[in-house]
Amino acid sequence: MTSDGIKLVIQAENDASNKIKAAKEYKKEVVNRARKDAADHIKALEEDLKNDLERKNVEDARYLEELKVCLETEFNKKVGDLDEKCVDDLISKIVGIIADK
Repeated sequence: MTSDGIKLVIQAENDASNKIKAAKEYKKEVVNRARKDAADHIKALEEDLKNDLERKNVEDARYLEELKVCLETEFNKKVGDLDEKCVDDLISKIVGIIADK
């Protein structure tokens, strides 16, 4: 009877040991899967950020091109107005000189 009890205790210890090993292996698998999932998620986030940055760069380039055209147009208009004013002033001076003679 005692030997049967000892056998049962040993069997229970072996079962517990096997369950502990299985739990450790399961934990290891879960941790590895979680690490892989985290790495995949990080990679996906990096790809999304890269795509967003590329899209933003295109938008910024388009905005800067539109701004450049707008500023060039405004500059050319002001230079044109300045040229007209200079020509008008020159004509006024010439007319004044001729009138004085």
